[in-house]
Amino acid sequence: SIALLFRRESIVRRLRKSGRIGSDYEAELEAGLDAIDYTSGGDVVIQKTVSLLEKFVECSSCEILVSDDKGKLVTVFSSLGAKNELVVNDYKSIDFLLGRSESIVLKTQAITNHVFADFKADLLKIFDIGHSDAMVLIREGHRIVGIILLGPKKRGADYTEYDFSVLTNLYSNLFLVMYYLKNIANESVVLTVDREIEF
Repeated sequence: SIALLFRRESIVRRLRKSGRIGSDYEAELEAGLDAIDYTSGGDVVIQKTVSLLEKFVECSSCEILVSDDKGKLVTVFSSLGAKNELVVNDYKSIDFLLGRSESIVLKTQAITNHVFADFKADLLKIFDIGHSDAMVLIREGHRIVGIILLGPKKRGADYTEYDFSVLTNLYSNLFLVMYYLKNIANESVVLTVDREIEF
């Protein structure tokens, strides 16, 4: 029996190295997001972020929309190849979420939670745009910076309270990614920052 237990632990360790098993992934996802090299360019930052979310959160797709300062959210990445534009003022639910400082919303919450009852149809439109089941709304005060839409789980399960908790706890990491994509990825800004650093 002891030999079998040791063998089982050995197999579990090997499986963890080759791919995640179990549901406790917060520390690994946080370590991966912390390790992102922001000097590697926007495309690399996006690919690294998306691959981490797909691996650990097990979302089947991901869409990232960034605010363009003209009242629109524009797709900068979609694993489904989508190109979307959302006029922020057309979605009262976004203003509602900003007012409540809500950053993470699951589709199941939008459908069942009475808090979202008045904005249910509006929220579901956003989820449908990205064929998604989870949304991370990145904000700076009462101003929206961008949205990350996560597709359904690869194995068909619903997002859980644990997923909600992890996305909430790692919000600052995702904010940093979005802030980079909105501001620092702009080459002219990078060059200006580089010059200021040299001075």
